[in-house]
Formats: sequence, C-alpha cells, structure tokens
Amino acid sequence: MSRVEVNVEEQLLHKSHEVNLSDGTVETIVQQVPEKRYHIHSHLLLNYNNGHQQKIPVHCRIVLPTFYISPETVQFGTCLVGQTSHLTVRLINPSNSPLRWT
Repeated sequence: MSRVEVNVEEQLLHKSHEVNLSDGTVETIVQQVPEKRYHIHSHLLLNYNNGHQQKIPVHCRIVLPTFYISPETVQFGTCLVGQTSHLTVRLINPSNSPLRWT
C-alpha cells in the first residue's frame, strides 16, 4: 500500500476590482482573498512480469479557484407578467487559478 502525503497551504491574496455604482461613480474594492493550495506527494509502484518493482515519486500541486458574486443578493422588486427587469451580476475570480462558468 502506497502512502499519500497531502499538505494544505492557505495564503491571502491582495486583490482589487472596480464596481460601477448606480450614480455613475466607480468604486475600487481592495480585499484579501484566501487561496488554497494542495501539495500531494506519493509514489507510483510499477510491477513488472519478471518480478521487479520500480517506485516512481509523484508530486503535484493543485491551486483551487476562489470566487464570489457581486452583489451577493439581487432584488428585482415588483415585476408583473410580461415586464422585464435587468440587473448585472458579476462573478469574480480573484485567485491565480482559472475558473470557467458554463
């Protein structure tokens, strides 16, 4: 049985983004965002037909994306049948890891 060692590291990223306010002004928000990194260390054991074994070290690093939605809540107010109402919601990924929305 192979032993897997997993180390979790969390660091704070300093990120900023701009938000367009309803009065036409732009607000810059600077915040600290936690980013988790996983370091995995293990071995791959290869067994050959001649009875020999080969142990290959395996190391990987995984960085998980951190995201948030702005604004956190959306209020459309009263919207009657047949009427439309539009609001902008932003999905923000301040981490160094790519994030796709589908």
